Amino acid sequence: MRSIRQHTLDLSPLSASRDFRLLLAGSAVSAMGSGLTRVAIPLQVYALTNSSWKVGLVGAVSIGPVLLSSILGGALADISDRRRILLVTLLVGAVLSLALTINVAAGEAPASGDNAGRGSLVALYVLAVMVGVNGAFASPANRSAVPMLLPAAQLPAAQALQMFVYTGAGVIAPAAAGLLYASVGPAWTYGLDALSFGACFVVVLGMQSIPKGNEGERFHPGLVLDGFRSLRGRHAVQGSFVADLIAMVFGMPLALFPAIAAQRFGGRPKLVGLLYAALPFGMMVAAALSGWTRRVHRYGRVLVGSIVGWGIAITVVGLVDSVALTLGCLALAGAADAVSGVARTAMLQLATPPGLQGRMQGVGMAVWITGPYLGDVEAGGVAALTSVDASIVIGGVACVAAIALLAALRPAFAQFDSHDVGVAD
Repeated sequence: MRSIRQHTLDLSPLSASRDFRLLLAGSAVSAMGSGLTRVAIPLQVYALTNSSWKVGLVGAVSIGPVLLSSILGGALADISDRRRILLVTLLVGAVLSLALTINVAAGEAPASGDNAGRGSLVALYVLAVMVGVNGAFASPANRSAVPMLLPAAQLPAAQALQMFVYTGAGVIAPAAAGLLYASVGPAWTYGLDALSFGACFVVVLGMQSIPKGNEGERFHPGLVLDGFRSLRGRHAVQGSFVADLIAMVFGMPLALFPAIAAQRFGGRPKLVGLLYAALPFGMMVAAALSGWTRRVHRYGRVLVGSIVGWGIAITVVGLVDSVALTLGCLALAGAADAVSGVARTAMLQLATPPGLQGRMQGVGMAVWITGPYLGDVEAGGVAALTSVDASIVIGGVACVAAIALLAALRPAFAQFDSHDVGVAD
């Protein structure tokens, strides 16, 4: 029994901090609700327009405001009470979900009478951008709160717990959203998200105020750029950001999933959903088996090794042609991504002073948001020049080669050890 506990989730952060328990519970509720809206918005856009291009336009018009919001949110998180930021953004999130509900209810019904096709497209685009902006603004406060609530030695285990919650929602919420949207329509789907924001608000309200990183500091324009300036000399943090971009740009073939299903598996729509679910499923399983965080302290090596594993798994996806092997390799890639995420976040939190946690998380959000978009461009562009399978293989091989080069050029990143920053076993 003891050996099993050594390999499963380390639950000690839950007993160490009441406020962390509340934050994690609120995050679980919010992640499920937000997952419903993330699926319902593109479904409603497609129902209104019958255009995949206009569905993709939601992300295109959102990326700029979302990036700016994450950086601004990180700056404000360091000089404000993070609990207050979370409460305000939860209220705003509930209002936006209710606005999405009203947009459906107030829209003129089409001749077919299909409720899914109701609503103003312009309002839907505007609200979709606002939803993204609100979430990006809240994220640095949420992520940077954890080091304020727990001892440094428990941060990797806390990250694994958070990842388990988020990936579990990533598996369950899309399926639930599809069922809800098909059975009761988008209005009820958005309405449930509004209720989840309300429930999360009550949970976070029970937390104590989270200390500011910089007492007495006021907002000024330069504060927004401090996160980028503070990267100077922090080779481990710089390396972790570059490593994530390498994995996402070269080894993130999400844009090719519909083509994979069409070319290999006869275009069965259900298989597209399985392809998208395989990655978070692998991440969830890996997070559940994250007991290794109790014993590991060389997080640079863990991060490099997990990205190599990610690149190899993605390469194999481009070489196999069976459903089982494709899904299995994607699940393995997701597991590697989960290990990478735990190591990357541990490095960021351990190597960053308390007064810069919010701003560095804001910079991290900018990287994590940009990477998948660039990955879609890379995968689609190479596929257009070669083929879908070749694009996947080239991306996976390039990922392995690039992370090996980064480790050689940035030894301080590859050899990062939590013991070097005073974290005990």
